Amino acid sequence: SYYSADGLSWTELARDTIIMNRAVYIGLAVLSHDDGVLNTSTIDNVSFVNDTIAPSVPENLELVASTDSTISLRWSSSADSIGVSGYRVFRDGSEVSLTADTIYTDTGLSSLTNYSYYVTAYDASGNESDASPQVNGTTEGVPSPWEHEDIGLVEAVGSASYSGGVFTVKGSGDDIWWASDDFHYIYQTLDGDGEIIARVTGLDNTHASAKSGAMIRESLDANSKNAYIYICPSGNIQHTRRLVTGGQSTYAQGPTMPFPYWFRLTRAGDEITSYYSADGLSWTELARDTIAMNVEVYIGLAVLSHHDGVLNTSTIDNVSVVSSVNLKKSSGISSFEELDSEIVFFPNPVTDKLVLTNVPARSSLLAYNLKGEKVYEKRQLVGGEVRVDTNSWSRGIYIVRIVKEGATLKSLKVTRK
Repeated sequence: SYYSADGLSWTELARDTIIMNRAVYIGLAVLSHDDGVLNTSTIDNVSFVNDTIAPSVPENLELVASTDSTISLRWSSSADSIGVSGYRVFRDGSEVSLTADTIYTDTGLSSLTNYSYYVTAYDASGNESDASPQVNGTTEGVPSPWEHEDIGLVEAVGSASYSGGVFTVKGSGDDIWWASDDFHYIYQTLDGDGEIIARVTGLDNTHASAKSGAMIRESLDANSKNAYIYICPSGNIQHTRRLVTGGQSTYAQGPTMPFPYWFRLTRAGDEITSYYSADGLSWTELARDTIAMNVEVYIGLAVLSHHDGVLNTSTIDNVSVVSSVNLKKSSGISSFEELDSEIVFFPNPVTDKLVLTNVPARSSLLAYNLKGEKVYEKRQLVGGEVRVDTNSWSRGIYIVRIVKEGATLKSLKVTRK
């Protein structure tokens, strides 16, 4: 609404967003405020404009941010002969919001899901623009059975996403040390014995003591018992452990190595052992601890910035978790050692054909060159012997992995001569 002394210079009094029908009633209203008594008002220079011109189409619609459950959008303002009243936001063809702003955050979405959006503009006369060009956005998140959350009192909310075999974890927090921890954790539950293998490919240098690596902890409480092998931005590798709930942490010093680097953490009864490796095949033990935990524990990847309030981004690939309980259910094998001893391969070096025996049913064979490029993939429905044609492989070293249910059962280094 506006007022004016001369009908030329106008001053705005109020602006409201009021959802009405397209057809409304416009006119002049008079009252006496003394019901039963008539008030007479004279009004001239009355004009009425029936606006039939729609606003311009909203331009530059783009996705500006996403989380596990939200997607944020923004666009450029539309123009209108009278004035734009607001915008309608559509997700997958259905209207989800009316807004007077040129930014909008869609909430309550499913993780790892693609959504499409477009926007229209409307004015006070009910005229609506054509739809903007559509944009697509995908929520972040991690695949089941993985979950993630901040542990302890962090000053910046962490996140985790997964794409193309790579986990991207962003974590704040002071440290995993002393009697209590602050970090971002991506995890799944482990029932009984098991192990996690992961390769850390990158870690921001938010502090010399920023960390990224593999962890097993009894609970999601900040003071939980845990074992953690990790790498710092300098390449310094260490292992920390808290043997009792709320107890002081201690550490074991490892070497300083360049990125990327592999880590492995195993649990057998109350014994937890950490390893590191340059290639994911030859492992060096760093620490072995006896930590009495519940049968069900949390196993996963832990990242912190050591600069609370600042997020550190770490990229981690080649992640696999193996549970002895799940192995026995799916294959009848009760231990990692039993599985490893049964799989045999020959010859090595190889010329035209690599033979593997005792390969579990419903497993996959993957082969990579040292650039990380996949050169072979085969799904093995029936267990037993597998023959891999290597004629198309160039001379060099290859990594062959046998994977089942997301877990790497065996890794082989093969030379093609």
